[in-house]
Amino acid sequence: MINKKEIFLVFGFLFLFLACNPPSNIPNGDFSKWKNEKKPENWMLKCGERTTDAKEGKYAIRIQACEFGGSQEPGVAFSGHINVWSFLSNLLKKSNNMLDHSLEGYPLTLNPKVLKGHYKYYTEKNDTAVVFGWIEKEIDGENLKIATIGGFITDTTSVYKPFSFGFKYEEKYKTCDASDGKLWLSFSSTQGYKRDSLNKSTLYLDDVKIE
Repeated sequence: MINKKEIFLVFGFLFLFLACNPPSNIPNGDFSKWKNEKKPENWMLKCGERTTDAKEGKYAIRIQACEFGGSQEPGVAFSGHINVWSFLSNLLKKSNNMLDHSLEGYPLTLNPKVLKGHYKYYTEKNDTAVVFGWIEKEIDGENLKIATIGGFITDTTSVYKPFSFGFKYEEKYKTCDASDGKLWLSFSSTQGYKRDSLNKSTLYLDDVKIE
């Protein structure tokens, strides 16, 4: 029979484990769950795949330019999904930004200040990886972008390094509660427009989270 002392020890070890290894607050931000080698849960990949070359855990994401839709496209990882009904509605309306208006992030439960994670990057011809995203919130019946995040990854590294980018809130929304908004994130393996000459730039991502 388990006594109270053993129970306290079990919970003590569990607490220490969670304190040292806090779960990601971005759905599947540790990339541990996959539907198949091209489809991580809660993420969309273009020219990307699962890799066992991870910082921690079993898997990470690897994105690199590839042939996509008849042209050379950068590798991209999106956190969120495309709202199909919104996309079709904007298509019928012939919206100039139909895809932009159809991107839907995941629900927030806190006011994020910083995006953090770990990366490895193999750059070609001084290429740059790109991090971009926004927070959207419904205000007075209208979905508005209240904050954005963006940055560049430039250095080649064969070992995982941390990255950190701050959210920039619109001046009139700085006191706005974002905890019931939605966050959309994207990571691109290249910034260059001459994509045929930048097809070897490769970005690895792991342990992505917000604070």
